[in-house]
Amino acid sequence: MIPFFCALIWWTTAALAVGCFYFPKIVGPLTLVLFLYLAWFAYQSYGDAEVHSADNAARILYEAQAGKTPNLPDSMKGVFWMEGNAAPELLITMEGSEYDEERKELRIMSGAPLNWSYNTGKAGWIYWAFLRFSYLLCARLRVRFDPECLQADMPLYLFSCIWAPMGMVWTMKYVSDGVWERNINLYWKPKKKWNKGSYTLRRVIDADGRETPAFAEMMAVIESGEKVKGWFKKTPTQIINGKPGGGACCGLLPGPDAWRVYQEKRRQNNNVRGTGDSSTEASTDDSSSELA
Repeated sequence: MIPFFCALIWWTTAALAVGCFYFPKIVGPLTLVLFLYLAWFAYQSYGDAEVHSADNAARILYEAQAGKTPNLPDSMKGVFWMEGNAAPELLITMEGSEYDEERKELRIMSGAPLNWSYNTGKAGWIYWAFLRFSYLLCARLRVRFDPECLQADMPLYLFSCIWAPMGMVWTMKYVSDGVWERNINLYWKPKKKWNKGSYTLRRVIDADGRETPAFAEMMAVIESGEKVKGWFKKTPTQIINGKPGGGACCGLLPGPDAWRVYQEKRRQNNNVRGTGDSSTEASTDDSSSELA
């Protein structure tokens, strides 16, 4: 994904440079407007980015999106750990995305708020920035399932209609309850799975908000500090794109981040019910509406 967006940025910059040379009165002002818009988008994106512990990030994603895609098959609900994923990312939720039940197609916005988590550290922030840029281009993963929702291919589209060649083919295959294979095949080796890039999706929080046994396994991998397939460690803290306008500049400007909103709503629910320290699941409905 990163090489594709690097090439896109390079060619766009080259086109603007040529345009400014030959048509300065037209392309010049347009370039200035584009630059100002990109600067605003970068500021907004950095302000909306939040850093949380990995366990809290999983809970935030669940609370924000649970029940938002009611027609989504049960096998895709909850929060999933990208086990064995060598890239600097950790969690994803498919809830909250658009699902076309008739076409059996799930459309996941790349770099969108409250659907993904990324490593902290230099590599993680760079990875986050590229995926956030893809959000500016309305990039969507169109997960197209077979009639039984057991297998799917996953092409990426820009502006919802322009296919983006990524140099690889992404697929999903159902294995068992809460487990999906996420295989990758390179264009030049279409019949051979790329083991270094492929991984497994394992559910760590189920549709009812309960932690699964895989949750503890995920935390153990993080605490071990081992590099996944020799590439990157999974960091104890994760970046998520929070609700737009919240926690500006990573909390330096006013605006509560997603975890604070969730905790405050949970405290209010506890006070209303008079239960003191109730379980996390008790506040699912109210907190998710605040985080959405």
